[in-house]
Amino acid sequence: MEAENSQEQHRVLNLYCNWCAHSRLSRSAIVYDIMRRITEALVRDSQNGTLTIAAPESGVSAALAIGQLQKELISLYRKHRLDTSLFGPAHFRRFMDAVLDQIENAPLELPRARPKNEQHGRMYDAVKRAAGNDPRKTVVRLEVTKDLTPDLLKFYSVPKGTYAWQIQTEAWVFWSSILYSMPLASSYDA
Repeated sequence: MEAENSQEQHRVLNLYCNWCAHSRLSRSAIVYDIMRRITEALVRDSQNGTLTIAAPESGVSAALAIGQLQKELISLYRKHRLDTSLFGPAHFRRFMDAVLDQIENAPLELPRARPKNEQHGRMYDAVKRAAGNDPRKTVVRLEVTKDLTPDLLKFYSVPKGTYAWQIQTEAWVFWSSILYSMPLASSYDA
């Protein structure tokens, strides 16, 4: 992708490539976009100003964009006339298991202070505006983990080793939910 300068055409794939290569990600356009989108979902889905456990679900699902990742991989492989069978439903789940193993506990983070870089500063401000400057709704961290407490495993009725996402807001409000099944591209065509 870098050799062809096609990162913008494959934004989600580029995110996952960078995420796999680093112990944490911040100060990139897609990370700011993810934090803004989850924050917007948190605000939109809050009922009567009360934050509920379901509030961030749609934003996180959209932000993780696993179905889009699958589509971008298929597109890139087709472009280079490579075998796309790896991205069929059964193989793609195994592929995603490997990706999730790699990004586990490698958070996406919003910087604590407004960046001096003007472009990053504007994106940081957009996250804050999306939350109405409410620290309870400003998402500052997203992490994929399988380190769930026994209480969470029991609450979700899932076995140890199940992946979950967790978010944290600026006011230290936490949410987590299980990645039950990954949303795959609806029309896979190897």
